[in-house]
Amino acid sequence: MFRRSFLSLITVLLIPTGLMAASNPLADAFAALTAEQRQTVLAEMQTGGLYDGALDASPSDEVTTALQLTAETVVANGYEGPKLDVTTAAGATAFVAAIVSGDMAKWIYGEGEEMDG
Repeated sequence: MFRRSFLSLITVLLIPTGLMAASNPLADAFAALTAEQRQTVLAEMQTGGLYDGALDASPSDEVTTALQLTAETVVANGYEGPKLDVTTAAGATAFVAAIVSGDMAKWIYGEGEEMDG
């Protein structure tokens, strides 16, 4: 009886770890930024109308969703630079870094190549 209870406890403790959702590259890339950089990203997305949450620089599901929407918006607004693959750690890191540096601003704000011609 004790052995069965013990094994059940071990199973209960181990199963949730194995079933946890895989990390999201965009969420991870955002979380890796400094607080000041995260605020910059949130402000850029807010200015572009893609995020309406707090500018508290805290990672959240709402922020991750806004980052995904931002990536889709950048492509829809005519971005033709290096392929945006925000499903990989490297791609997501490059994307959020480009937001921080301002390199994505015109596509976030809808002033990208879709406006040219």
